Amino acid sequence: MFDVADAAIERDPEYIPDITVLWADETNMFQFTTEFLDKLAKSRGRDVDAAEKRLISDNIARLHALQSYPFTALEISSTVDEEQVADIFVRINSKGVTLKQADFILTLLSVFWDEGRSQLEDFCRACKAPAPPGEGPSPFNHFIEPSPDQLLRVSVGLGFRRARLRQVYSILRGK
Repeated sequence: MFDVADAAIERDPEYIPDITVLWADETNMFQFTTEFLDKLAKSRGRDVDAAEKRLISDNIARLHALQSYPFTALEISSTVDEEQVADIFVRINSKGVTLKQADFILTLLSVFWDEGRSQLEDFCRACKAPAPPGEGPSPFNHFIEPSPDQLLRVSVGLGFRRARLRQVYSILRGK
């Protein structure tokens, strides 16, 4: 499990609040793991059983091994246009899932206007269920359940008089 460190996590012996110590030159992994397990046992008031010790030790070792994990980087020429970048995005991220241009545009929307994407997704969620009694009007409709990419396409069509999504890249970037 991973959480961003805060005051509670820094005091909780179930967490490693600063994982960067794992890669410090002076850190001995065996000693680090032993000390972690000792603190954990002390906080629980009992020994950590052998199976859990093995699991924790393996997980700490896997975390430490991230240092040698091979990351693939793709360099894209600065002369490539937005449509080609969208095509690359779809191909790279489509592992078993069919992605469309709209997925790339929604990702761009997250980068350039995260609040707008959140509002779009919240509205689409609200369209799928009636509002609880007393909460006032709701976008719920028995017949239409729009998805964020559908609303994005309509918004671009109406607001910018553009029918093709590839033109949205420039709009989002302010060009």
